Amino acid sequence: MEAASLLDDQEEFVAVTRTDELVPGEMRRFVVSDRALVLANIDGSFHAFEDRCLHWGVKLSNGCLEGNAVRCRAHGWKHDVVRGEIVASEPPGDEGRPVRTFKVKIRDKTVFVGESVASPRANTAR
Repeated sequence: MEAASLLDDQEEFVAVTRTDELVPGEMRRFVVSDRALVLANIDGSFHAFEDRCLHWGVKLSNGCLEGNAVRCRAHGWKHDVVRGEIVASEPPGDEGRPVRTFKVKIRDKTVFVGESVASPRANTAR
């Protein structure tokens, strides 16, 4: 995909893929402004989040998408990318910790991801 960006609400958004290149239930790793992130298509809604498990830093892009959550392949921690928080940890106790998410915009069937971190538990992906 040709590099493209848009300025929206004083924030730079970078084109990462087209909507038809990531089917529902699929996720893929991208690098945006030197940050590794994952873009997931959950029932037609796109969500971007840091490609790093909060437990040991393992790449979540190698994990498994289960509904709204990504299960880390190392120890099974589940990161709910819609709610923006940990929903299962082993050992228990880290549930509710915020997951680093990024704003997502769709323009002309292109998925753009914001360069800055979205506020915790407030992913604006549509």
